Amino acid sequence: MVTKGEQYNPPEEYSLEEKRKLKVLKNFKKNINKFGITPDDIGFATN
Repeated sequence: MVTKGEQYNPPEEYSLEEKRKLKVLKNFKKNINKFGITPDDIGFATN
């Protein structure tokens, strides 16, 4: 960090595969909200 004179140390490292999965999930959630899809429309079973 610039103010402390230290290197940036991110809290958690993600592998490339994990980053890809998170991106896919993020886009999936964004599209669900964008189109106003409910769990009943998709057929998710909730208890």
